[in-house]
Amino acid sequence: MLGSVLARPCLGQDGQFLRDLQQGKFKPDRVHTADQYSFVFESMLYEIDLNQDGTQEGIIFEQRDGESWIVLYNSQGRKIGDFKFTITGRYAAPVLLRLRVLGPQVSVLAIAFKEGENFYTNFSNTIRWYFLLIEGLQLQEMYLIPGPLMAEEHLNFQRRYFRRGSELQFKDLNQDGILDIVVGYRSIRRAYIYRQHRLEPL
Repeated sequence: MLGSVLARPCLGQDGQFLRDLQQGKFKPDRVHTADQYSFVFESMLYEIDLNQDGTQEGIIFEQRDGESWIVLYNSQGRKIGDFKFTITGRYAAPVLLRLRVLGPQVSVLAIAFKEGENFYTNFSNTIRWYFLLIEGLQLQEMYLIPGPLMAEEHLNFQRRYFRRGSELQFKDLNQDGILDIVVGYRSIRRAYIYRQHRLEPL
């Protein structure tokens, strides 16, 4: 967790300042007292080795004009990609991250994503799987692929999380030496077979 603050000169939606703030790019000679800040700004920075090279990449989930994005940075703090989630509402956020190597130079970051609250339809949050497919060791080919809803799993307006025992498994279904993804709930199974640049529903 990176707790930081937003200064008064940046109330005009200075996007670059916010990105620098989230990445922790603070100049050591800039010192501010508490009364110089307008409100507290908080961001979540995840550090994880996405390509199994022994160094930690950075992941930030952020909001842009009401849309939810995942932003990725390399180990030097340079932005290497960003992806937009397809359906989001108020308070959309990740609830679970799981990284798995599928095969030689192929990994996937499975993201259980709370799609947010929609008060106008009186619906509670739904949780959907997203799969960030990573090909190669240089992090040059990445694809965010929407997966299935987690059956009957949701966060209601009273902030109570209802878990229904969804399972995420990795199996080599077509015997090609690369693991595939299986999402299950009770007797229901949804499988995704790895193909180059994509995951194909089975």
